Amino acid sequence: MSSAFLPGHWETVVDGANSSGLTPNRSDWRIARDIFVGPTTEIARERARAVLGRNYDVHQRLSRAGTIQMQIMKLDPSMADDDIDVDYLMENMWIVGDPEECADKIRRLYEAVGGFGTLLSVTADSDDPAWDHESLRLLAEEVAPRIADLG
Repeated sequence: MSSAFLPGHWETVVDGANSSGLTPNRSDWRIARDIFVGPTTEIARERARAVLGRNYDVHQRLSRAGTIQMQIMKLDPSMADDDIDVDYLMENMWIVGDPEECADKIRRLYEAVGGFGTLLSVTADSDDPAWDHESLRLLAEEVAPRIADLG
């Protein structure tokens, strides 16, 4: 879901909580993102293209075409579905880069939507498990400390 749609998602959470007599709390809100961290941005993008890109091209692109799932990935609703490609996703949806870039992207997302409690890392298995392990290690050891102040 693009950052353009997430504020509306939070409004739905608020409406649901209020209609149930509950108090909505942003710290309970979870947002999921495909995340791939590499030692350098170039390596991260290369690996993300191979792993996340393959997953998108093989499993998601065709099944989402013409559906709301494709619409919610667009920053501009007038975009053509064909414009949603791996490059677009890498720039606008996925969190891909070196630890500093990934921390910056997470911080921008947090600020754009007004905050959230948990960021869930969506992963896709690569052909080389060492890539996955390194990405998760960098996320835990180098990205997380840079965004610890977010809550």
